[in-house]
Amino acid sequence: GFVSLAGSRMLCQYVQRMCGGSGGKGEFPPGIFGEINRALNNGEEAGIDFFKSHKAEVCSRVPASQLLVFDVQEGWEPLCKFLDVPIPDGPFPNINNSDEVRLVFNTIKTVAWLAILGVSVLVFCTVLYCTDYTFRLLGLGTMWPVLWGAGKIIKVAVRKQAEKSKQL
Repeated sequence: GFVSLAGSRMLCQYVQRMCGGSGGKGEFPPGIFGEINRALNNGEEAGIDFFKSHKAEVCSRVPASQLLVFDVQEGWEPLCKFLDVPIPDGPFPNINNSDEVRLVFNTIKTVAWLAILGVSVLVFCTVLYCTDYTFRLLGLGTMWPVLWGAGKIIKVAVRKQAEKSKQL
């Protein structure tokens, strides 16, 4: 689709694979990722039930002395105590807060729709109003820079979010 044309084919393939679109057949990937996506596709309640079920299964299989059920909102203390290491001076990292992820998602969606709309208007106006073939080719040739630019904006947004996790 559009994201692939705009230069983010690998991102598009990854999202399809992780969201149940592997091979274009709508199949969920094997293992935990497939189970998570199947539950999430069935709605919020099914996703919560899956999480609770998975947590219970892990708790039943791992000895309590080797298991930390951790909520990131608790910060460093329980994690460091469990690992028997000193508590760092800095704040606990928060690299994927929902507002930032939503901003990246909305940026991608907005840029994609603007590019689709822009290319559509460009094609329509070029075909309808340009009688000279030289101008038609020039008009249609400007589609690729629009798509390339949209792809670049999307890549930058995704890369900035991904680099946050590498800074740890």
